[in-house]
Amino acid sequence: MFVTLLMSMNFATSSFNISVNKLVSDTALQHLASIYERNDESNVQVESTDGHLLSDEQRTELLQLSVPIVVPDFVPEGFRLTHASGEIVEYLNGDEYPIYRIRHESNNGECFTLYTPDNFPSGTVLENTQTEFGLIPVYMYEDGESYGLLSLVEIEMGADVMLSSSNWERAYVSQENSEMLRCKALDPEVFIQVLESLTLLQ
Repeated sequence: MFVTLLMSMNFATSSFNISVNKLVSDTALQHLASIYERNDESNVQVESTDGHLLSDEQRTELLQLSVPIVVPDFVPEGFRLTHASGEIVEYLNGDEYPIYRIRHESNNGECFTLYTPDNFPSGTVLENTQTEFGLIPVYMYEDGESYGLLSLVEIEMGADVMLSSSNWERAYVSQENSEMLRCKALDPEVFIQVLESLTLLQ
């Protein structure tokens, strides 16, 4: 109920942002580009590999979690799958929840991750993107030295997933064992292409 209430508040706020997106997007995109300090050689190409890059073993492991698993059907050219895992974690109240994380990286150091969220996105709404899961806001955030893009995909209680691309990404070995990796965030246009392609793993 708490998650549902917070999500209702978030998306009520995002409905207001739809009306001002045209004003916000151009300025926000320019700001994001200035933060990244990208040049033409570092931009990700938009050619893609169709379908997810999971092995049969990784696919089987994720599907055993018995919750809907979201994967990208668009993987930008030059990206490789560097991590895919799932597990059941037990919280202090004794409840058990499935979590998973799927990360892709490029040779240029860009990365994006799909993961079971433990928080909610915030920042400036760049765009509201139509997906097979409905209309999803794309948030740009900047917090000190941390910046990036976030979108929360609502599916069902316990199965929501966050798409993230930032200059710091958490690399999980397990829920108790993780480290932060230095990355480059995707260009917003490519992030949106990945978001639009998200689908359920079959």
